[in-house]
Amino acid sequence: DVSIETARPVDYDDLVNIDSRLERCAVNDLQGNVRLIDVADGREVGGFPCLGAPASLFSFSLDRRYVMARFHPGYEPGRGQDANKEAVFLVWDLQEGREALRLSVGRPQGAAAFGPDSKLLAVAGNDGQFVLYELPLATQTRRFSTDPWPRCAAFAPSGDRIAVSSDKTKVVTIHRVDSGEVVARLQHPDVVSSLAWAPSGDVVATGCKDQKVYLWDAASGSLRSLLEGHGDRLLRVVFSHSGDLLVSSSRDNRTIFWDPN
Repeated sequence: DVSIETARPVDYDDLVNIDSRLERCAVNDLQGNVRLIDVADGREVGGFPCLGAPASLFSFSLDRRYVMARFHPGYEPGRGQDANKEAVFLVWDLQEGREALRLSVGRPQGAAAFGPDSKLLAVAGNDGQFVLYELPLATQTRRFSTDPWPRCAAFAPSGDRIAVSSDKTKVVTIHRVDSGEVVARLQHPDVVSSLAWAPSGDVVATGCKDQKVYLWDAASGSLRSLLEGHGDRLLRVVFSHSGDLLVSSSRDNRTIFWDPN
């Protein structure tokens, strides 16, 4: 077993993330030191330059070349985030050992996602404008609009669609990546804090603030299943690589393994 210590600001949910091969994880502390850890033995194998602020929204690209994080210069332990200070979104190229993209993204929360080919990155602003970048040069390719204050986003495994939730609505919208057209709207009773695509691309799982997990038909937008068992809001939902297992975690300190079929 390997134990890795982290400093956890209570307002943040994503302070540790692991790559697709379960070989490296990214962790951070309140000073903004981001470390890459070898999962097998706990050795530190790299990291980000320190930005002097805590970070969240960690995510590795599928090919493990890039890792992204959102830094919060206005955060103070016990007091939360200063809404007047902009967060900084950073993408680090692990292969080249350099910064690939840096953006001021406004509010502390915000949506961003790597495409399944690891060459496309979508980043949202407060106004609901998604900007798509091509890596490694971080070239802007196109934009599309969604609901304001996007919270989380995830590309379909095929890369042709992206699902987005918002802090201002109770709807998850599924957009075509090439045009931004909305092809499905998933109506919830409360705000959605996490979402994930099944590897087949035909199902979207959403974790709602009402403490329930929803399974949706991605093509029609119809509800397939409602999963109940948590006692607090959902933090994350994720499918296994095979798609025969769905995992959800919550602020009730419980992790539940579901059969999505």
